[in-house]
Amino acid sequence: MTTALRASAAATDLSSVDILGVKVSTASFSETARDVVAWATRPTESLPRFVSATSVHGLIEATGDPLFREILNGASRVTPDGMPLVWFGRLSGRTTMERVYGPTLMTSSMVGRRVCPNSSRGGSRRNFRDWRWPGRCRLRSGR
Repeated sequence: MTTALRASAAATDLSSVDILGVKVSTASFSETARDVVAWATRPTESLPRFVSATSVHGLIEATGDPLFREILNGASRVTPDGMPLVWFGRLSGRTTMERVYGPTLMTSSMVGRRVCPNSSRGGSRRNFRDWRWPGRCRLRSGR
């Protein structure tokens, strides 16, 4: 595992369940949304973070691709973006595990927050653009 991925994964001590070699978070939707907003809006000295909303398909792909599995396991959080992952987690004793659907997580994390403008100050080439809020966050021209 690369140093950056290892540091990103180690930076977050979260409860997870191992599914096909990938550590899938058992954090609730609200906990995950809170953390995503905190990571996006508060400057830190740590490495950048990323969240992967992953379904069974992603985990199956990771079984045959060690590099992809390494990337997933390097995420600050791999969310269960499908009920089969939640069912597996519950069968493994994580009875409060719930689905964290990626598009809903993203939109709920953006509502009422200035995450998009902050991304441009952080050196990001593009701002988040969502069809639900046209004009709020647009791709910057010439990039």
